[in-house]
Amino acid sequence: MTVKRRYVMALPGPTSSLQGELLPNVEGEPLLNNVITHPEHQRLGYAKLALSYALNSLAAAGHTRAVWYVTSGNTASEALSQSRGAVCEDSYPTELSSSRG
Repeated sequence: MTVKRRYVMALPGPTSSLQGELLPNVEGEPLLNNVITHPEHQRLGYAKLALSYALNSLAAAGHTRAVWYVTSGNTASEALSQSRGAVCEDSYPTELSSSRG
């Protein structure tokens, strides 16, 4: 069984004029999804840069929180979200289909 953790990040006041497409989750807050770095380019700061871009874009658009679901045991994603001040608000079990690997 896989466990997903729901991290919530408080966003600072507007920090840039970057614009991006905002996808609300079911709670109406922006949902960050699939921050993935190719294995040959990991540990070079690309995920942190992409996350910073997304969070700055959301803050500039007036959002104060963002949600990111992380698979339990994905220590890199958990560390990245926590480095930006994210707090795990809850966890829930999920069943992954065999086609997802």
